[in-house]
Amino acid sequence: MKVMLTIALAFSIVLGSSSAAAEQKHSTLQEANSLSARGQYQAAVGLYERAAAEQPGNPMVYHMWGRTLALMSNLSAACQQYRKAVELAPKNAELINDLGVALSASGFLDEAVAQFRRVNAISPQFVQAYNNLGVTLMRKGKYNDAVESFKFSLKLQPKNTAIQSKLKEATKYAGQENATNSDRSDNDSGAGNAKLETSKAESAK
Repeated sequence: MKVMLTIALAFSIVLGSSSAAAEQKHSTLQEANSLSARGQYQAAVGLYERAAAEQPGNPMVYHMWGRTLALMSNLSAACQQYRKAVELAPKNAELINDLGVALSASGFLDEAVAQFRRVNAISPQFVQAYNNLGVTLMRKGKYNDAVESFKFSLKLQPKNTAIQSKLKEATKYAGQENATNSDRSDNDSGAGNAKLETSKAESAK
């Protein structure tokens, strides 16, 4: 009887320790997210680093870490964290979309286009990815392709005035694809005022 009680007590201690550790991991990420939401980005980054050590297999740690770095305009570091998130969750459309946003905002347009098309294949109803693809294609001077992307997103959200405006702008510049990148600034492309959208509808340049 004493042996059974001892085993039971030891088992309860182990379970209690495991539960406490799990709560600690959750609270670190939760606190980091809270700091980031309040605009305390540098403090949040420190906690995301700790959370990554506690939960190296959790893609959301790297996703939120990347998003915070992007809000700090540290796009290069943001891309690194987004890549880690996507490596851990290669079928997660939201994570891939946000990687594409950071790449596009960083000027890596070809890779951004590839990521947005990847989202299209995984989640055909993910309207932000079509918008982001259209904006990025405009930045590349691929206006006709951008028109098709905006048209498709408009089918998903026919009353979306922002999409209607982007489609109108892309159509205006269609036929100018022979212009070279050196002759065309971002504003000249017609994409200067168009915003990229992260998975939670936060905008990026």
